[in-house]
Amino acid sequence: MKVPRECSWVWRNVLYMRKTAKQFIKYAIADGTSTSRWFDPWCKGQILWDSNEAKAHLSMLQDATVCLLLKEEFGDKQFTIFLSAAQDRYS
Repeated sequence: MKVPRECSWVWRNVLYMRKTAKQFIKYAIADGTSTSRWFDPWCKGQILWDSNEAKAHLSMLQDATVCLLLKEEFGDKQFTIFLSAAQDRYS
């Protein structure tokens, strides 16, 4: 998005700094059921759909979630234990 000249000095500078600020944003994905594997920036602030390397390694449907990725990686039982421990720790 191009920064409009009509906006205030403050908003213009906020828009200029978006790329820098983006690296400091953290995403809470909870159990991952509502976080898109491909289109949400949950992995190092990047959208995986834009990465050819990710597409080559993660062959999944476009509507796949992070939850599905974690269950594939850890299995249902280990994922449930991991999620339970994370919820206890961060609740």
